[in-house]
Amino acid sequence: MILAQQGYRQPDPLDKAATTRPEHAIQRDEPHEETPDVGQEGAGRERETGMKRHVARFMPASPQALASNRVLSRFEPWLSHPELWRMRRRTVAAGAAIGVFFAFIIPVGQIPFAALVAMVLRVNIPVACLATFVNTPLTFGPVYYAAYVVGGLLLGDRPKTYAFSEGLVEDIGWFMQFIAWVHDLGPALVVGTILFSVFGALIAYASVAMGWRISVAARWRRRKAARA
Repeated sequence: MILAQQGYRQPDPLDKAATTRPEHAIQRDEPHEETPDVGQEGAGRERETGMKRHVARFMPASPQALASNRVLSRFEPWLSHPELWRMRRRTVAAGAAIGVFFAFIIPVGQIPFAALVAMVLRVNIPVACLATFVNTPLTFGPVYYAAYVVGGLLLGDRPKTYAFSEGLVEDIGWFMQFIAWVHDLGPALVVGTILFSVFGALIAYASVAMGWRISVAARWRRRKAARA
């Protein structure tokens, strides 16, 4: 009676059997390393994270950053589509190709044009915008003159010598001088510019795709060596 009042409970034979089980038969909730997904798609995603971090450092932070552009602000609802910001080998390589193409094909407005085409094709918009900086006002003169020389050789025209005006980039009228220069050089410049744009885009796509593969393979080898 006294034991019942003090909360004493008759031992259960099953409980006793459980406490006397061998130590190796008791299952312990110990932490264990999760087995990685060895599927092709899962392994590819896991291995590409290193390359993604490298590329993402140079990208705009958000769609709102691109929407601050006067032209792109009209397309702000479409700029938030996840496919336009996804870091995949194909979308990044295609974005780089688009950016390089517009960097050479036109001297102004490269970023809006590259962003619009990337938006239509559903490739990485930030990379497309970033790739346009391979050709800047500081390099317009030499690049387009080289394109003119190449175009002239293809068309059989003898290249003309052109004297660049001193302070072309710093002068506020540099763009009008550039337009006059383009008009004077004519078809040879057009052909050379198209050639530079197309081949530049192809080289950009191949370089990014190859660099991505090399980075992924090197990272995978390091992880494999660390597990061995």
